[in-house]
Amino acid sequence: MDKQLWDTAGDAEFDRLLESGLPDPPPDEVARAVNPWRRVMEQLAGGLALTGITFQFAGLQYWLPALGTLLCLLAFRALRRENPWLRAGWGLSAVRTGAVWVVLILNAFLWRETPAGQTVLTTLSGVGLLTQLGQLVCLWQGLDRVRRAAGSPRGTGAGWLVVWYAGLYGLALVQYSGLVIALVLVGLYGLLLANLYRLGQAMETAGYAMHPAPVRLPDRAVTGLLAAVLVLGLAAGYAFGGRLPMDWQPADPSRDPQAVAVRQELAALGFPEEVLADLTDEEVLACQGAKRLVVSQRELPLTDFGIQGRQGALRSIGVAVELPGERERWTLFQHFRWTQPAPWWGTECLQLLPVYDLLPEGWAQAAPVTGRLLCEQNGQTMTAPYGYLGTQSYTAQSVFWGEEQRRDVFAAFSMPRSAENRRGYLTYTVEEVSDGWIVDSWLNYIHQTSAFRYPACSALEACQTGNTGLGSAFCLVQDALQFYPNDDPPLPFGAQ
Repeated sequence: MDKQLWDTAGDAEFDRLLESGLPDPPPDEVARAVNPWRRVMEQLAGGLALTGITFQFAGLQYWLPALGTLLCLLAFRALRRENPWLRAGWGLSAVRTGAVWVVLILNAFLWRETPAGQTVLTTLSGVGLLTQLGQLVCLWQGLDRVRRAAGSPRGTGAGWLVVWYAGLYGLALVQYSGLVIALVLVGLYGLLLANLYRLGQAMETAGYAMHPAPVRLPDRAVTGLLAAVLVLGLAAGYAFGGRLPMDWQPADPSRDPQAVAVRQELAALGFPEEVLADLTDEEVLACQGAKRLVVSQRELPLTDFGIQGRQGALRSIGVAVELPGERERWTLFQHFRWTQPAPWWGTECLQLLPVYDLLPEGWAQAAPVTGRLLCEQNGQTMTAPYGYLGTQSYTAQSVFWGEEQRRDVFAAFSMPRSAENRRGYLTYTVEEVSDGWIVDSWLNYIHQTSAFRYPACSALEACQTGNTGLGSAFCLVQDALQFYPNDDPPLPFGAQ
């Protein structure tokens, strides 16, 4: 039949031409435009394929399911006038699309790592799973009604999709990790989707004309609108949601005459001036009557451990001050200062492995871990407490030791992008438990080298998950304050 006749036929004429038994079928593009069952079934099959089977690499586990929810939304939008079940499916599809796409946006904000953020993300994920199953039930019942209205004896097979997903959720609950059942499920899923795709052609053959629900926005406009919201949300996350809230204030100069005198005593013992100048009066006064000092200094370029092409370097200075008392007591200061500029994207983190945790048989904690940050802005010295400072237990992954439970001290923070002379320190005091033990205190510095990390990840999380090094948005450099107190004088390990 001439293609021009198909192009000029209206809906009623299209139905009459189909019923006349003409040997020439309409071209695909005409069939999709006039009786779009095939297009809708293609959208449904494609959307279910993208949401049902995911790939855990290159971020595809986030973006392909999001595209799948969009395809299902567009398909249900066209079907919603057919019967109440498909109209309910459209509503559930809209809720599911919103939940999945909001999760995509929230993943660009560090807020996702907070307890409140985790609760919201878990809730949205649960809503997505429940609406997915409800959407499939609506699809099953809705297509079954359409089949009966078209007089087709052939089942839709949509009910088996509900069974398939119920089985998949059951395997997830029992944490099944085998390969055989997984491959069988993938094969069955492909057959079910192929059957759903063929349903569109069957409806055309049966002569059942679908009349898409009237819409104000075409599919392309809906897709473009959602994409714009997603892009703006991600941009807002990277621009405003990737840093920790910090309380920067002008630093108060030392005014205590007694603290000034103790500073002079510590300087005479060899306390590095650049570290001493950053300490508070309270910290200086706590070192009154110091007996001995141990100083360790090291330059730490970000190219350590084979990481090339990364800018920046910092100086790590460790100072141990022996305090007066019956039992041996040491106050340790571990100080860092950036000596070469580096890009500042979001968060930084210090990981402290204190001597009382590494060598509990020899040392006990005598004072909590404290510290602060400093920098210069507009010719003025600014200071701030760490955004987070505390001890956390976590499960660490190591290529050498595998999975292990650890408990370390972490100090997380964000530095001003316009600041200069960025620096900071941690300090704590230990007391001898038994004689003959070395002092061994490690400090790891985790620096964020790129803003584009999805999902958003803080330096603290990257440290705990081992996500530092090559191919990561974070790098780690480390230093240790190590010496033997019984030596006279005590010298840091590696000193000449």
